[in-house]
Amino acid sequence: MAGSEKKTLIILTNQILTAHNYKVLCCKTKKKNWKIEYWSILPLLGPKIFQKFYDNTIEIRKDKHFVYINSFKELILNLKKISKNFYYTNDFNQKFVGLIIDKIFSLKGGRRILFLSGDIAPFIEKINWSQYFSFYFKKKKLKLISSVFSQLILKPYIFFIKILFSKPKYYFFSNSPLYTEYKDRVGNKRVFAFKHSDIIEYKKVKKK
Repeated sequence: MAGSEKKTLIILTNQILTAHNYKVLCCKTKKKNWKIEYWSILPLLGPKIFQKFYDNTIEIRKDKHFVYINSFKELILNLKKISKNFYYTNDFNQKFVGLIIDKIFSLKGGRRILFLSGDIAPFIEKINWSQYFSFYFKKKKLKLISSVFSQLILKPYIFFIKILFSKPKYYFFSNSPLYTEYKDRVGNKRVFAFKHSDIIEYKKVKKK
């Protein structure tokens, strides 16, 4: 990622820009030689859900670097404003919409970044899976059976989409085991570690 020219990073999200999400997404982050944009594809993923939440959200922030993508036509029009060899995050690798966007970005010259910040391991001591299945089998047998069949159908579909996704150029992990695993697999120059904000807050509370 070296170079003196100004680069663009597009962060795909499925959020509405509330004051809380503005903080969580770090929208005020500024980096020298970088232009950071946030594109919400919630209107593409679920138009009705987006409209419902958007209409009922009391405080919606406005930011020139945060845009809502209402159609693939809008996506392409916004993409035309971006120079080639940009970078993007796309965590929607289990969605067909995510796959289409990934292919459009790749054809434009975009380089995908895998950004995994969901390491909540310290919050989960240990899950007793036998008790979990026993509870649902006794109390919610139909729901458990339905979930199992749904997964049997979804797994091949998700697997197929993931195979078609472009391979990441760089990897960022807040999960130490994954960081170590990928560092050994693809090399130090493409894998980076960071501390997730939730983990930092958890450690602060734990020390008290």
